[in-house]
Amino acid sequence: MKIQIKNMNNKVLAEQEGKEEVSLTYEGTYLESDKIVFDFDDEKYVFVDIGEHIIESFLYVPESLFEYSIPFGEKLTAYHPEAFQGDIHTIKVRVAKKEEISKYRNLALNGLDKHFPLEQKVQCYPHAYANIVTRNEACFEPRNAIDGCKDNSSHGHYPYHSWGGGLRDDLEFTLFFGREVEIDKIVLYLRADYKDDHDTNWETGTFEFSDGSRIPISMIKTPDPQEFKFESRKCTWVKLTEIYRPVSSAFAALTQIEVYGRE
Repeated sequence: MKIQIKNMNNKVLAEQEGKEEVSLTYEGTYLESDKIVFDFDDEKYVFVDIGEHIIESFLYVPESLFEYSIPFGEKLTAYHPEAFQGDIHTIKVRVAKKEEISKYRNLALNGLDKHFPLEQKVQCYPHAYANIVTRNEACFEPRNAIDGCKDNSSHGHYPYHSWGGGLRDDLEFTLFFGREVEIDKIVLYLRADYKDDHDTNWETGTFEFSDGSRIPISMIKTPDPQEFKFESRKCTWVKLTEIYRPVSSAFAALTQIEVYGRE
């Protein structure tokens, strides 16, 4: 396996290789268009930790290759203020063990996900997509709902980033797994900035699965996680759709989604 830091001209700034586990410390300042390039040989299930106040993520990488572009400018509003700053950065990867792959876990978690058009090729999973993003701002992108940050007490920049689509009533959020998984529980953390009625809650919605099945759900106005258990089913994606909010002048948004199951 190999980790490389490359600049906008694909010049290698730093690299490190290993077999089951690799650690690279880059002593330099990230510049715009820099990227981290991962080559996992033939491994498809890996743990990736790029530091930067981002949770270690268990990724499925179907082609064993993954490029992570360093976020800059407005994109940084959805990250910790110290993320990608300074002149020392440590990146770690390791191959997932068989027992880790088969373990019952949250299959939605991915702090390294990025928001991009549906037609763009996805290199690693899980991957979140939404049909609408409020003003196309980074702090409302769908990736925010799977990055492990659960503070739903406000809205806006980190740590209150969320997936939001403004006051639209045709919102859809899709989570792609990239392969068939078996799931039986979904947990939603609705954004709960209820002060001065900024937020309301979605009251109803539907989980739609790639196998064609659908589950209607009801949600309540609470900052607490809302859990939905159902008969185990195999799917490659799950979509939250047909979501309805009772107050037309208040926002509703999703701070985090967790999907539990196994390979």
